[in-house]
Amino acid sequence: MKLTLEPDKELCYHPFCSSWITRHSVEGKGTGIQWISGKSLEDLEYADDLALLSHSLNQMQVKTKSLEEVAMSVRLQVSEDKTKIMKVKTDSSQTITLSKGFIEEIQ
Repeated sequence: MKLTLEPDKELCYHPFCSSWITRHSVEGKGTGIQWISGKSLEDLEYADDLALLSHSLNQMQVKTKSLEEVAMSVRLQVSEDKTKIMKVKTDSSQTITLSKGFIEEIQ
């Protein structure tokens, strides 16, 4: 997912903002993938890229909506053009959406 500044707003974007948004949108929800010692891995971050992780599409939709809401609270938005979803080991046709529409699925 990509977080981008809303075009009509003036706000200085800092890389730490992405970490804050992610932490506040997924913290304590237990919607990630099982990792070690009963803990879950919720996301992976690299530079300005973010990968949300989840075992189910329903959990991914909740996580995506939460991330978008927290981002909007600090006048940032999730870029629809740069956001993609990759499903692994599922035949489900369920789609994940943002407030402005569906997220493109990739192989």
